[in-house]
Amino acid sequence: VVTGNVVQDENTLRLESSFELGQLDTGIGLRTSHMKDKYLEVAKFPKATLKINLLSFKAGQENSALPFQGELELHGVKKSIPGTLTVKQMNDSLAMICDFSVNLTDFAIEIPSFAGVTVNNQVPIQVEIKNAKAQ
Repeated sequence: VVTGNVVQDENTLRLESSFELGQLDTGIGLRTSHMKDKYLEVAKFPKATLKINLLSFKAGQENSALPFQGELELHGVKKSIPGTLTVKQMNDSLAMICDFSVNLTDFAIEIPSFAGVTVNNQVPIQVEIKNAKAQ
């Protein structure tokens, strides 16, 4: 579950959202446990927070992947991240798709490795937010 706020005015869209990392599930119990306990240390860092200021958002730009510079807090580290945000108008709410990449080592996360298989340091992330109400 993603929680947060969306504020939209004439030329700006601001998004702040949080995600409880304990909800992550890889589909394989042992892998999920290792991810949460060993790498993300969810007991110590229970959530990730993403803040985006889209300073040039105007009506008519819906359904376009617009570049942003945001801030991600993950594993106790805050970093500036670039990405794209696609906004879709859905009747009286917004749907948003946010794409960015995370370098694990930038966030003090050990690169996962098991039985000779190592995860890439750069991990693509896609966050989908539905039924957002702009204030």
